[in-house]
Amino acid sequence: DVNGATADDAVASFSDVHVLAPRGRFEVKMSLGLLQLEGQTQDFKIRYPSIQRIFLLPKSASPHTLVVVSLDPPIRKGQTYYTHILCQFPSDEDASIELDITPEALAAKNEKCGGKLEASMAGPVCEVFARALRGLSGAKITRPGQFRNATKDGYAVRCSYKADDGYLYPLDRAFFYVHKPPMLIPFDDVESVELTRLGGNTVSSKTFDLVVRTKSNLEHQFRGIARNEWQGLLDFFQLKRLRIERLREAQAGPAIRALGIEDDEEGTRGLLGDDEDEEDDEDFKAGSEENEESSDGDDSDDAEMVEEEGMPVKPSKKDKKDKEKAPKRKVSEDEDEGEEEEEEEMKPVKPVAKKAKPTKAAAKDEGKAPPGAKKPRAKKDKNAPKGAQSGFLYFSSSQRESVKAANPGIAFGDVGKVLGERWKAASAADKLPFEEMARQDKARYQKAMAEYKAAGGGKVAEEEE
Repeated sequence: DVNGATADDAVASFSDVHVLAPRGRFEVKMSLGLLQLEGQTQDFKIRYPSIQRIFLLPKSASPHTLVVVSLDPPIRKGQTYYTHILCQFPSDEDASIELDITPEALAAKNEKCGGKLEASMAGPVCEVFARALRGLSGAKITRPGQFRNATKDGYAVRCSYKADDGYLYPLDRAFFYVHKPPMLIPFDDVESVELTRLGGNTVSSKTFDLVVRTKSNLEHQFRGIARNEWQGLLDFFQLKRLRIERLREAQAGPAIRALGIEDDEEGTRGLLGDDEDEEDDEDFKAGSEENEESSDGDDSDDAEMVEEEGMPVKPSKKDKKDKEKAPKRKVSEDEDEGEEEEEEEMKPVKPVAKKAKPTKAAAKDEGKAPPGAKKPRAKKDKNAPKGAQSGFLYFSSSQRESVKAANPGIAFGDVGKVLGERWKAASAADKLPFEEMARQDKARYQKAMAEYKAAGGGKVAEEEE
């Protein structure tokens, strides 16, 4: 619980909200200063600065949508701490609210929290809930991105974590698993991912596992993912430039792992073709405890390559004894020379060492930016003018209710598709009033931005860059 929260009158309330974590049904009240969850046995009061982000996650194969509120610090129920509050709403249920707030208080709140709060809101109840909370807290809303499951009807893959079934959402910048326990894994914290063994380790098996390893040496294993999700996840990982363990085997498909030869490099190479060039990640450091004993790092790497390519290595003591016990025969000078030539041909050739790519750790030591590092974003000034809207956004606001009326039960994601089709089919004359509104809004924005910069706005962000 967040103790010491100042009591405040609610400006919006939602009754009988089904919360999955902490489990129960609550009346949710939003005031100007805090979020209140009132249940039958326990109440929670959460100050808005504790809300870090809001996630809007439609559930697969279910007519429900999750609104996840991420907290720091977490709330506590008994001995359990909850970093994420999971509120579940029916996807097809609409709601409309009028905030109990004065125009002066609304303007002050928008000036403080980014100008997203509206006096009245309507739409799907999950959307209205998230938008109201965003406007009051200033937290951003994250929605599913480009990833779709194999059947193209959802944004998550079904799996299990430890003993509980759930869903894993591959978002644009993180993995989010729901719901026991709810877990957020940002891509910036991910060291590598691996599409690993199929359940039962047979070619005919219908599932596989996903292992996510973090830079803090934690390992999360998501089990029982349907086999047809393999390629979609692999494509997504490559799109997001996540490091993939055993990339060539993953690209070859799930059958490679099902054959149980993942530790046999020579056997795997035979199945994948004759190409021996492997794409190594710049952060990956090969080697073992035995190789670390060698004084020369290049020699240890060469020894590994010789073994993998099937070249002969130094014979063991047992082999020498067996050779000494074998009966000797007299050989001619020609045979002796032939054997010497054979031995010379069989000697392993030391491969030419390739120039090592700079690693992230080395770049960090030299004070340079690590390879592939993104430039940090400049902090957004909350006092900056609100951006101009396009003609399509004005058109969408006027057409959204008619789309819902013409298509009862339409999914939230499909509303945007219908609006896009209507806009595309509209004539230039139909678009003209909305484009005129956009031009006026653009002029308003340019004027406000000029006044903002004249007053010294934006200098803080430039200095931080």
